[in-house]
Amino acid sequence: MDKDILIHIKASQTDFEKKKDTMELYAEGKLYEKESSLFISYSESELTGMEGTKSTLKIAEDSITLIRFGSINAKMVFERNKKTRSKYETPYGIFDISIFTNKLEVNMLQGEKSTIHLGYTVHFDAENFYKNELLLSFKN
Repeated sequence: MDKDILIHIKASQTDFEKKKDTMELYAEGKLYEKESSLFISYSESELTGMEGTKSTLKIAEDSITLIRFGSINAKMVFERNKKTRSKYETPYGIFDISIFTNKLEVNMLQGEKSTIHLGYTVHFDAENFYKNELLLSFKN
């Protein structure tokens, strides 16, 4: 299965000073299956600040892995109620981050709107953290 899809992405990020940024966009992408996991891939745009980056979500039974390649390089693993570590490579340097996932919901409905909802906190160090919400939906 390799299917073209239109992805609706709503994302919000609240920093340690409680300043909230929200973004909403549509992106053309691909949905495919490989080795019992579903994959969604799309190209980031200027709106996300990651133009030139391809993002791929690997949806497994109990985790989601977000892989970014291009102007931003990262492999972020989300597992409900678990803390994971990652390297986040930007044009400004490479950062060691930790991710705590408090929400991970995947609703895949054949022929209807499917949704992925992630809630997670990214820590860059003891003082700097960002709370994130990501809602991704598409019709498959």
